[in-house]
Amino acid sequence: MSHYRPYPAYKDSGVEWLGVVPEHWRVKRLRYAAQLNPSIKAELLVDSNAEVSFIPMESIGEDGSLNLEQTRTVADVRNGYSYFENDDVAFAKVTPCFENGKGTLFRNLLGGVGFGTTELTVLRPKDGIDARFLNYLVQSNRFRAFGKGAMTGAGGLKRVPDEFTRNFEAVWPLIEEQRSVSFHLDCETARIDALVSKKTRFIELLREKRQALITHAVTKGLDPNVKMKDSGVEWLGDVPEHWVVCKLSFRYSIDLGKMLDEKRITGESLVPYLRNQDVQWDNINTDDLPEMDIYNLNP
Repeated sequence: MSHYRPYPAYKDSGVEWLGVVPEHWRVKRLRYAAQLNPSIKAELLVDSNAEVSFIPMESIGEDGSLNLEQTRTVADVRNGYSYFENDDVAFAKVTPCFENGKGTLFRNLLGGVGFGTTELTVLRPKDGIDARFLNYLVQSNRFRAFGKGAMTGAGGLKRVPDEFTRNFEAVWPLIEEQRSVSFHLDCETARIDALVSKKTRFIELLREKRQALITHAVTKGLDPNVKMKDSGVEWLGDVPEHWVVCKLSFRYSIDLGKMLDEKRITGESLVPYLRNQDVQWDNINTDDLPEMDIYNLNP
């Protein structure tokens, strides 16, 4: 951040988490910057057969991406779904989607409008508020952290209440500066996303190489000059001539695992118990394993 020039003057925002902000920035609650969950515009209901975009939760990415493949008629979605228009901002309010960062800035909706999952909080920017700036605000880690703390409900049904969103305090530069900030973030996040994509592809290629290396070693051996023969097994193809081809059951025995139940988790001879979730192809989790009595294995 050292290459950014400071503003001429700063002030105390009056909001603990914000601290000091540029003097000309306004501090106000989100309710004064955006309309929450706006109503359907009346003219849209005139033609109930009109096609509109339909956005289920799975169509919204954790990176802000949006899948616009699905459409439905107004008659099918006018009741029981969230409503939004181009340039509206939305975030998933239900756990774990909220914590995972699901949210988007709606663009390119069919007919400029759409309907979708009711687990969205929709924000429509008011005059003087840039939609991209608002979108970055609700993506910020502070908004997400405070929203997580404000969740109500139990277990997997916890949700961020609208009252939290309405009362969330943030700073708002003049719209020209909001646009400048948004443009800067567009460029920087695109650059970071491109780097992540390259690194992800590189990791995928390394994993493919790893698997290919293992497969070649266990099916062809390490000597490239060894004499080969047809294995008689389609997927194996040719194998070293001196290798024996047989079923696994001829060389190994298969033992069924023991179920972990209340009768086996107490006793004087407890040992760690591996569950399916603890065993992966390339590693075994040994942290926080349950324990089972080694002498109490009979069904």
